[in-house]
Amino acid sequence: DLALASIAGSLVVIGDPFPPTACAAGDVRVSVVIDFSGVATSTATCVAASARDSGAAVLAARARLLGRPAPRFAASGLLCAIDGYPAEGCGVRRDGAYAYWAYYHGTSSGWTYANDGPAGHRVREDAAEGWRWHPGGTGDARDPGPRASSDPAATCISTTGGSGFAWLGPASRF
Repeated sequence: DLALASIAGSLVVIGDPFPPTACAAGDVRVSVVIDFSGVATSTATCVAASARDSGAAVLAARARLLGRPAPRFAASGLLCAIDGYPAEGCGVRRDGAYAYWAYYHGTSSGWTYANDGPAGHRVREDAAEGWRWHPGGTGDARDPGPRASSDPAATCISTTGGSGFAWLGPASRF
């Protein structure tokens, strides 16, 4: 059953379209938080994935789930665009600052700037994947994380205290 709720003027669907039996052994639910820094509506989405998937694969699965453009990467592996934003450019440096997508890993303790890239990072159910657009960032850990909960349980709500999760989304907005 699905329930509807209105949170801060946004419609949020709360339900369990991925019941625990729907996932194969070894599958996980990964919280993916995208903070567009005010240029678009930011999202927190629960994505079903394999425990072998990379952060890049889960980001692409999120795009497919939401019907959004696939992430765009540079040949170097740098993420250039999420949901088609920005339309062009990649890690552009202007006036000593970088316009880029910063990558973070989140737990109930907070966001940590990722020192690994999304292609080499294996996702975990107990850690959120976070992205924040920094139009004038430093390009390092001084750039703040997404302005949403880093706790994976805030998006993929535990219903059993174990690996069974309900689903908040697919496009919960903050």
